[in-house]
Amino acid sequence: MFHPGSHTGAGVETGRTNVANRLSDLEIPDEVTLLLENTAGTGTTIGKQFEGIDSIVEQSEYDYSQVGVCLDTCHLLAAGYDLAAGDGLDEMIAELDASIGVENVQYLHLNDSKHPVGSEKDEHKHIGEGEIGDEGFERFINHDRLCDKPMVVETPENEKGGEWNIQEVKELRNEQ
Repeated sequence: MFHPGSHTGAGVETGRTNVANRLSDLEIPDEVTLLLENTAGTGTTIGKQFEGIDSIVEQSEYDYSQVGVCLDTCHLLAAGYDLAAGDGLDEMIAELDASIGVENVQYLHLNDSKHPVGSEKDEHKHIGEGEIGDEGFERFINHDRLCDKPMVVETPENEKGGEWNIQEVKELRNEQ
């Protein structure tokens, strides 16, 4: 799993092409799936929009059988996908389907955001204690298109830690 990187001033399209070329240089073993993680969009990073991630895969020598996607909830919110809003998740899913395809999302990083929607700031908070909140997480982890995806908490390592966050996710999770 990796973030696509940054165009460092060369422009978004050039940055995407550079990442696709470097991806094509890799020899990905048949039993390995490389995952591109969406980004918050800070500075000159690429991978903020789904169509950008899709462009990288399309330009590479690989397809979604060898390259998948990891969605990070803090990054989604920071990039402008309003997971806290009632209709924000459905809008995000529709945009995802129109480009990458939900079926190509293979992993979910769960973490709340210290900063508001569209901030492009990547600072994680504990589940339910940030801008996404409990209701946003409950919708996200129980959405019929996402609920069967592998999920991992990726939250701050402080007094609460991973176990506390896992328990929060379990409490928000509807019985399947």
